[in-house]
Amino acid sequence: MLATARWSAAAALARDESRGMHQRDDRPQTEARLQHRMLVGGLDKVWTFRDRSQPLELAS
Repeated sequence: MLATARWSAAAALARDESRGMHQRDDRPQTEARLQHRMLVGGLDKVWTFRDRSQPLELAS
């Protein structure tokens, strides 16, 4: 559970917009140019990667 919390926090800090449960006061809107997957992982050192290889499909 601790690893999941660390990955969630790392992904939120790496994203420069509001999306899902991650809501920023300074950037409340989503941006179409930032619609991509954010991959996170690592146990000792958490890493993030912006996967732009395929468009993000948002659930409706």
